[in-house]
Amino acid sequence: MSRPTQRYMDLKHNQTPANVARAAFVLVATLIGISLAMGQDPNQGWIGALIGLFFGLLVVLLDLGLRNFSIRGFSSGTFGLLVGLLCAWLINNIGIFDAGWIQQYPIAADVSRLALYLGLGFIGMMLAIRSRKEEFSLVIPYVRFRQESVQDQPLLADANAIIDGRMPRLFATGFLSGALMVPRFVLDEIQTLADGRDDLRRSRGKRGLDCLGQLRKSPLLAVSIHEEEPRGETSTDGKLIAVARQLGARLLTNDAN
Repeated sequence: MSRPTQRYMDLKHNQTPANVARAAFVLVATLIGISLAMGQDPNQGWIGALIGLFFGLLVVLLDLGLRNFSIRGFSSGTFGLLVGLLCAWLINNIGIFDAGWIQQYPIAADVSRLALYLGLGFIGMMLAIRSRKEEFSLVIPYVRFRQESVQDQPLLADANAIIDGRMPRLFATGFLSGALMVPRFVLDEIQTLADGRDDLRRSRGKRGLDCLGQLRKSPLLAVSIHEEEPRGETSTDGKLIAVARQLGARLLTNDAN
């Protein structure tokens, strides 16, 4: 295996610890399910295994779905959920479900209350997640969220910036700071160049992989691969902009276009 390919494989498998942790969690959940079920009935261990396995896989799928969900997004969603539930509580206490005609159908009243809480809670959460920080000042007058430091925002690098080869020195001098994220499609683009037949393109690809290898060895820098590819975008530039907006990241490039 060539050196550039080896570097690529190292980067590709940097998610191995997380995958091992997920597999271990599913295994532990299955074993706990078996143990609890056999404590009730020694012949029902397989039912506990299925329940534990289902629960473990459900949590792992939830983790994968929230892979790109930031703490800021979680905080916004929680705030919106609370506002939605508060609105539902106020509507419920108006007494619209205490009318005589609806009391004749107690099940319908309970279902309507549940739908009200679930619906307004969900709508509030989604509106908050999609809202910008500045828009919260309309909901909470005279209160503004702390301005996020630029250094707290992750860096999203494109292929040109990586192939340039000067990023390790920029991080070493402190000119650049923050976590570095490399989209999977950018890494694949660099690997394609490194495996090409054209000497110039192959040299650029190797330089890019060497640059990533140096960055990963830095104890002061966290380098991660962003696996998800945005939908509805065909060009690399469009994908980069979409990912940067999704993650609230700074886009690092030396492409003047």
